[in-house]
Amino acid sequence: MGRLLPLVIALAIASACDGSARSASTAASPTAVLTVPPSREPRDLAQLPQEDAVLRAFQAAGISIQGVGASKFADALGTPRPARVFIAAAGSRGADVLFLDAAPANLQMCASPSPPGYVRYTVSVNGQRASSGDSPEGKPAFYLVNSSFFVIAWDEATSAALQRGLGVSPARC
Repeated sequence: MGRLLPLVIALAIASACDGSARSASTAASPTAVLTVPPSREPRDLAQLPQEDAVLRAFQAAGISIQGVGASKFADALGTPRPARVFIAAAGSRGADVLFLDAAPANLQMCASPSPPGYVRYTVSVNGQRASSGDSPEGKPAFYLVNSSFFVIAWDEATSAALQRGLGVSPARC
C-alpha cells in the first residue's frame, strides 16, 4: 500500500481538478465560442496591426477565415503597400486587403470586356493606370476603398461583410 498511496493521491487530485474544470466550463456562457486563429503562410509572416479589424469584420459576418497570407496584389495601387490575403474556410472566397495611410487621390476602378469569358478590371490613381487584371465572367471581383483599406473581395458575401465591418465602399469608375 505504501507504493500505491502516492498514485491514489495523484488520481484523486486529478479527478478533483477534472471535476472543477467541468463545473467551471458549464458555468460559462452558452454563447462563448472557441475560435482558432487562422494559419499564416508563410508561418513566420509578420502580423500587421490592421489585420485584426479585417478578422473582426469577417467574424461579425459569420465568415470563418482559415488562412492569412502575403497578398500578390500589394502593388495594385501602383506602389507596394502592406497587404494580406484572407482565405475563407467555406462559403466565400475571401479577399485581398491593402492597408493604407490615406485614401488614394482620385482612385478609379473600371471593368471592361476582355478576352472571351473574362472581364478586365483596371485600377487608376490620379488618372494613371496603376494595375489591371482579368477575372472569369461569373466570378466578379469587388473593389472597395476608404482612407484605411483598399479591398479586392472575391465574392458578394465577402464584399458585404467588409463593407459593413470596415466601412469601405465600392470604388467608382
